Amino acid sequence: MTATQAHDVIVLVHPDTDLDDAKTLVVTGFGPFLQIKTNPSNIAVTALAKSFTPPVGVRVVIAPKVEVAYEPVRDLIPYLWETYEPDFSLNVGVGLRGAFKVERFAKNRGYGSVDVRNVYVNGARPVGQVDAPTATAGEEGAKDAMRKGGPVGRPDPTSDAACACPPDQFPDAEEVYETALDVNQLVEHLAQWWNAGKSEDAGRYLCDFTYYQSQYQAAQREGKEGCALFFHVPPVGLPYPQEVLNEAVETVVSYLCEQVLLEGNGWRDADAEEEEHEEGGEEEEEGEEEEGEEEEEEEE
Repeated sequence: MTATQAHDVIVLVHPDTDLDDAKTLVVTGFGPFLQIKTNPSNIAVTALAKSFTPPVGVRVVIAPKVEVAYEPVRDLIPYLWETYEPDFSLNVGVGLRGAFKVERFAKNRGYGSVDVRNVYVNGARPVGQVDAPTATAGEEGAKDAMRKGGPVGRPDPTSDAACACPPDQFPDAEEVYETALDVNQLVEHLAQWWNAGKSEDAGRYLCDFTYYQSQYQAAQREGKEGCALFFHVPPVGLPYPQEVLNEAVETVVSYLCEQVLLEGNGWRDADAEEEEHEEGGEEEEEGEEEEGEEEEEEEE
């Protein structure tokens, strides 16, 4: 395996791979936020550089430590798509305890919380915030926004100000993007070893925001619509140790490389899943109830 690194991006490729004909998979993880001082998604994605050799014919591009902030994500995701022209994108983040979650939808509207820089999705700061906040201030601001409704000045989650891609700037942006991957098939694959399930709501914070940016970039390219996925790992020890989280992320990456990119399997049948789409609202409500019960845990 050959690994090269530049601008916090690591490129993995088998020495026998012809780069002119190779498929490309982009994988991202996140840095710290709130009480998550060491983000397990960062550790798991970084571990790929040491433990994973892509199959011949696939190049894996890793951005292991994306800042949990809107502006850096806006800069990075288009850069990755323009520079590496991926065939598929996998974003990895930490979610709630108990299970690995494969996210089906990325949503444009509803981003009413500040990021770790104490900045809203529209670039505004909470009223009274003038100077750049400290890391602690950013964490407390995000925590307050997520748990208590947010400080004065937050954008209305239903307004264009709370959109990942505001309609006035991105008139071609969809309100919701769905992954082209067969989510059920991947969940069944993971469930051979761990507790895994699908999710209809990635959280409307930086996980969802990053997923939406990836899906938007995919949709701008012919033949790439839906070629993105978000994978939530549980916090360390709830119930799995970091080593298992690493293994699960590597399993998803291997699945995408071999089954999806090389074999052409694992894509969803839109007609077969139409009924599930209609039932998504009920599952979303259940997810919100669970998140309320687990208020000591946060999703990016």
